[in-house]
Amino acid sequence: MLFVLVAICAVVTTFTVSRYYLSKTRLVETEIEKVIARKFSTSERALELGKLKEENAVMRNLLLDLVEN
Repeated sequence: MLFVLVAICAVVTTFTVSRYYLSKTRLVETEIEKVIARKFSTSERALELGKLKEENAVMRNLLLDLVEN
């Protein structure tokens, strides 16, 4: 009976520790994603990409107006 109790305790402890490290890993990954997003939002490439998206939308609307007429 003692061996069964020790085995159950080992399984529960392993499960608890693995969940703890999993939650820590998720927290670190979300922080890394936030830092990457913050760095990318202030970069020149992101600003240029936003400008190109806006120009693309304008050109698309002009082309749709030409097709409709």
